[in-house]
Amino acid sequence: MKDNEGPVTWKEIWERKGDVVSDDIELKDLIAIDGFDTGAGEFSVDSWLSLVEEIKLELDINGSHRVLEVGCGAGAFLLPISISGANVYGIDYSNPHIQLCKKIMKSGIFRTSEARNIPFEDSFFDAVISNSVFQYFPNLEYAEKVVCEIARVSKKHGRVALLDINDASKKDEYELIRRSALGDDEYDRLYGSLSHQFYEKEWFERIAINLDLKCEVRDQDIVGYKNSKLRYNVFLKK
Repeated sequence: MKDNEGPVTWKEIWERKGDVVSDDIELKDLIAIDGFDTGAGEFSVDSWLSLVEEIKLELDINGSHRVLEVGCGAGAFLLPISISGANVYGIDYSNPHIQLCKKIMKSGIFRTSEARNIPFEDSFFDAVISNSVFQYFPNLEYAEKVVCEIARVSKKHGRVALLDINDASKKDEYELIRRSALGDDEYDRLYGSLSHQFYEKEWFERIAINLDLKCEVRDQDIVGYKNSKLRYNVFLKK
């Protein structure tokens, strides 16, 4: 039975957050809608823009490229990339978020879809990004299907950034920091019936070998983002 105080699944949480009626939406609002507004997950606009620019340079994104974000949410990550001239595409299982993306980035292409079934053809994208999404997948089998799908839709020599991955070796510290940031009562109210998925770094390395992808795993270091020291980034190249 559902708790009357709030939703009990991640999808319900995101669909509630994405159900926005205002037309006056700025980047800071998209960042909040995408969940980077409280506790250890809070992000300033300046730090956000710095992160996006860093990833653009890492993936060598230019104005002619097709860029897909898997789990794009309300489009906070894609909006600065779109403004720079790249062709942006996004998928998310939350339809309210996809509708926001369509409203804000009219030249982009956005579809409501599960991450394990990317609705685009093989070898279509120059770059694929998935930011702070893998922790919401139900299990490792699902996550592996997502990586396989990302590899499928990436062009030869295409680049991939899987960002903000929960480090399995820091799981206990992760919960402690998040509880201290929100308080036990609020943490239990928000997340008591929910769980996050954690990953060993070697898991991504093994998947990359199986898919014949180059793989580099890097620790995060984002100023002001408290989750940063508990997570890492994975860069793949086809």
